[in-house]
Amino acid sequence: MSWKREFATGVQNFRKGEHELALENFNQAVAQGAQGEYVVYDSRSAVLEKLGRRKEAIADAKKTIELAPEQWQGYVRAARLFLLVKKYDAATKMVDVALKKVAEDDSKRLQDLTTLKNDIAVAWDEYIRRTTNQWTRLPVELFNAIALSLVEEKPNQVIPLSLVCKDWRNVVGDNPRLWGFLVLGRIRPHLKAKHWIERSKGDIHTLQVRATACNRASWNGEGLEGLQWDRLRACKIENWNICEFLTRSGLFSRLTSLLQYEFAFEARTMQASFHDSWPVQHLALTGTSLPSSFATLAERSLTTIILRRATGQAKFILESHPNLETLVLERIDLPLGGIPETMGNLKRLEIRQVTRQLLPILNISMPQLNSLQIESSPYALGAEFDSLRTKSSGALTSLILRGTPMRNPSHVIELLKASPLLTTFELSSVEAGAVRVVEALGAYDSEMKQMPSDPSEAICPLLAHLDFSECSDMQTGPLVRLTRMRNGLAAPSYVRRIESLAVNGCQKLEPEWLPWFSSNIENFQYTYMNKRAASYRR
Repeated sequence: MSWKREFATGVQNFRKGEHELALENFNQAVAQGAQGEYVVYDSRSAVLEKLGRRKEAIADAKKTIELAPEQWQGYVRAARLFLLVKKYDAATKMVDVALKKVAEDDSKRLQDLTTLKNDIAVAWDEYIRRTTNQWTRLPVELFNAIALSLVEEKPNQVIPLSLVCKDWRNVVGDNPRLWGFLVLGRIRPHLKAKHWIERSKGDIHTLQVRATACNRASWNGEGLEGLQWDRLRACKIENWNICEFLTRSGLFSRLTSLLQYEFAFEARTMQASFHDSWPVQHLALTGTSLPSSFATLAERSLTTIILRRATGQAKFILESHPNLETLVLERIDLPLGGIPETMGNLKRLEIRQVTRQLLPILNISMPQLNSLQIESSPYALGAEFDSLRTKSSGALTSLILRGTPMRNPSHVIELLKASPLLTTFELSSVEAGAVRVVEALGAYDSEMKQMPSDPSEAICPLLAHLDFSECSDMQTGPLVRLTRMRNGLAAPSYVRRIESLAVNGCQKLEPEWLPWFSSNIENFQYTYMNKRAASYRR
């Protein structure tokens, strides 16, 4: 019975964690005559499990059951091993047999086996949840609605959606609406156009041609055969003469549904590729010479006009566009005429690179104006701010004055007083007057050197976002008073907290106060000097 000595030694080594030695002992026990002892095979199965040799452990567990079918040990060992290898059905069967083999009065053993059975059931449910194709439970109509919502927000997501799995690829490929947004760039634009048009069955609602498609890929409309031009609603073009292509293809009169058109040319030498017969409502032209037909746009119901770096002889007649809601003018060299007294629908006005011929626009009554941006004016404005205060300030929520000198800060202060709904205000890149404005916003009377006694005198109580970057005269004191007045513990309840404050390039600020600003304002931005300015100092 020499095998018993080896078996006892193996048990001791197992308890010490010496699994390799224990395995050698159990192997010796089997070789020395323990071939019919189930306890040896059960013990060796336990060692093999610890060593990660699960296939051999399962074989020994089966041998244990074969030698002692009426004992519970082999079934329990097999149940645990089947659980580890994710054979949950076999594990459940084994633990059920083990429960029948355990004596009824062995309550502890029965409780352990019940717990094991519950663990197997939980693991099995989790496995089913992870491996079951949930797609089969999702109605295709609901998936299409979700996918369409995503693609409308991010058109480039149609390809990742189709790569998730075969089922998704089939549904995405068979839904023409998901392929209605076509963007052409430098990578094989002709092949992409052909593929998108096939998938969408020609129903492209938005066509975007980037400059790289023409400049790098030498693309000139190839692959657009089959596009239903009468279904096109938005067209965004860079460096491509679409009018020439449509004329050559005999499709010029087919754009009957075009509502949004944007055209940009980098070299600023091409005449705007645009025709006045298109029923556009949103028009944006950049870097072009406007055709004479631009003056006939009075017959169109334009709601958006964006002109950047535009030149030409065509007169821009504002009074011909009573439905205008957005007007953006940047560095334009156009004759301006027909300035109306009122633009009742205008909500957004941006003027960059101000010229004298554009100044009269600021005198128009714009009662619905909620966003105004004036940038890079060579002229100090005064009367224009007064006109805005009396005619156009009631609905303002955003006011940006960037590089716009003030004839007197009081003009801007009065404009702010007349704008109770203002939430965003930027006064940046000015050499003088910014401190006076900040003092007024902080409810501080610089002449009387005191706070107002009447709370209703607080300017712009809803103000949350401020930017005073590159203001040469900005100082620490007024900003501290402004922050304390609006964000301090004693701040009036009717005044909204400042959420963001940018003072980049304000070199007179005292650095020891910067941590205080950061702790009192959620988004505080300060850069002493940008790289360009620093390079001038070297």
